[in-house]
Amino acid sequence: LSLLLHDMPPNSLLYPVSPDQCTFEAVLRHRGIQPAEGSDLLPDASFYQSVCDSEAGAVIRKMCPGLRRKGVHAIRTLRTLFHNMDSDCDGLNPITAFCGALNALGVWVNDEDIELLRGSIGVESPGQPESFADYILFLQVLVGDRNALLNEQRLLILREAYAKLRETHPDLSVPELIQKFSPTALKPEYCPDIDIHERVEQFLMQWVLPNADGSVQWLDFLDYYVDVSMAMPSDALFDEFVRAAWSITVDEQQAAAAFLHHDSDNSAELDEHEFHLCLREMDQSLTPRECHAMFACVDFDGSGSVSLKEFLESRVMQFKKLFDEADEDGSHSLEEEEFLTVLRKLVPTMAEQEIRCLYSAVDADGGGTVSFVEFVESNLLRVLTMFEKHDTNNTWTLNESQTKAFFKDLMCTLNDELVAVIRGKLDIQSAGELTIVDIVNSNILVSLSMYHKHDKFKRGQLSPGQFHALLEEFDPSLTEKHRQLCFDYCHTHPRCGFISLLQFLQSNILSILKHFNQASSQKSPSRAREKVLDMQELHMMLQRIDPKINQSHVQIVQGIFDRDHSGQVEFAEFIQYYVDFERQFLKVMAATKIQSMLRGKWDRRRTSLVKEELASALTIQRLYRGHRTRKEVVQPKRNSFAWETGGSGLELMSPVQTVSRGVRPTVVAADILGDSGVRLAAGLSPRKSAALQTYLNHRGPTFEKPR
Repeated sequence: LSLLLHDMPPNSLLYPVSPDQCTFEAVLRHRGIQPAEGSDLLPDASFYQSVCDSEAGAVIRKMCPGLRRKGVHAIRTLRTLFHNMDSDCDGLNPITAFCGALNALGVWVNDEDIELLRGSIGVESPGQPESFADYILFLQVLVGDRNALLNEQRLLILREAYAKLRETHPDLSVPELIQKFSPTALKPEYCPDIDIHERVEQFLMQWVLPNADGSVQWLDFLDYYVDVSMAMPSDALFDEFVRAAWSITVDEQQAAAAFLHHDSDNSAELDEHEFHLCLREMDQSLTPRECHAMFACVDFDGSGSVSLKEFLESRVMQFKKLFDEADEDGSHSLEEEEFLTVLRKLVPTMAEQEIRCLYSAVDADGGGTVSFVEFVESNLLRVLTMFEKHDTNNTWTLNESQTKAFFKDLMCTLNDELVAVIRGKLDIQSAGELTIVDIVNSNILVSLSMYHKHDKFKRGQLSPGQFHALLEEFDPSLTEKHRQLCFDYCHTHPRCGFISLLQFLQSNILSILKHFNQASSQKSPSRAREKVLDMQELHMMLQRIDPKINQSHVQIVQGIFDRDHSGQVEFAEFIQYYVDFERQFLKVMAATKIQSMLRGKWDRRRTSLVKEELASALTIQRLYRGHRTRKEVVQPKRNSFAWETGGSGLELMSPVQTVSRGVRPTVVAADILGDSGVRLAAGLSPRKSAALQTYLNHRGPTFEKPR
């Protein structure tokens, strides 16, 4: 348990008191209750037992069932009244006010009972005409326990709940705590005679804390559950209530216990061997291959060890339990309908179409069955868990900020630039949102996982040997020549002998290999080994890589790839010519969209709209991967606006700014498809726009300053 909380600040430790101090006493002191000088806050055990055995003790215990029937918050309401009437904060109330608080909760006390209470829990104060009642002793006798029923079993589940909340919110506050609370935990029998909305409102009223910053410390959390514990005599009911409130499963508790048992060096992490022992302790039926696959799934970043947080968040044991329930014949594989049933239980909020998409992604070979190892190795379980965590609207879509947080949480080594590249690869249609289907259908996850697996020294670079080993693992049919061509395709910086993660993701090489293999194996497996495509298959493959490629681009495809007019292209030829195809295709797409927009009239009243349209057109930036050597400019006319997009994004320049940057406002010329960025003049006439387009089509990629 100390490992669970190793990152908590000292003032929030689960045991902020000495071992011999009662938990109930710690809560009372946290409330500001201090005993009178020369006395203890809690009575000693012998005096407590004598009161319990007395006639007054029997009267007090008779009050308990009535209070518990009023709900889990009845005793908390009573204790709050006691504290509010305790002006001296010494644990004592005037006997009249004490009985009035009981009456307010529907517990009627007659004169005979008052005398009995005065004789057992009453305290005479010198100089005071009225005696006082020790309400702390009253609460202890009421529930029959000096520690308010907070035994080790109950404290264990409370520690686990608080640790789970602090994992996601290190500076836990009341709004965050309420956000995490599950209202379904407040069953009708826990809050009788009120509906679900009133039950939730009643729960919110319990968290008015004295802390000025609104933070929820451990003793604040415990203060609430002291009263809930007194209202629940059964450990099982208390355990169920806490788990339901904070969504804690029994599997998580067992997993945490097994993890800590095998963490022999107290490092808060397990290596692969220790992790295998931990898994086998929880499930003897696991095979070595399944254990290895589960370790790789949990250790997504390839660090070689897993933490308890990674283990619990991965949900591998939950999926294994669901898988075993559906695997009636013990074959460690499920047919389509059986596997779909498991997915429906795992992600009940997901639509049927999305669930079937997940199945198609796992059953990539179309065999009709999915093994446990096959699903775990696909990393979809981790993706689903992280996606659910960041999909706050439960729509299975992520906006831009959520996508950024999702990928950084998925792999902490990703920076903003890498996340932007990944998002650009996934959001092909520029919809602004990513669905779970977009992520599942892409090859990004496999690329990230394999790159970090082969990046042995975690430097964010792959040597030629490491890159070749990665490709050999991904596609064993690749020859040495194929692997070298792939390396040259990804390697965009000649001065550096390594391939960075940015270059690797921008190249999209694994996705290209995957689609090429799928297209070549459609007719016969032998063609997959030969790695040969005809023009129709090639065009269909390119459409899978980029949906913007359509039938109008057939001539471009044939002109670039079918240079010998054989009607076929081998993989070696394809990878050599693919860069030329990228350049030509992007050039056509950019020129077409820019030309159509420049032919429109410039309307100063629609400045914001035109800016958005031009921004979408100029999103085709960094056209040649990684090559940014100079700024190349389309110089604007006077009284027009110039648009610049480069490594820093898009900005609007006024006529004054264009002149101040040395741009002659009477000249309209230059390169729209420059390596480092694009500057574009708005407001060209159709004639000049057509002339500029003709110039671009015949000039070639090399910049020449025109007259």
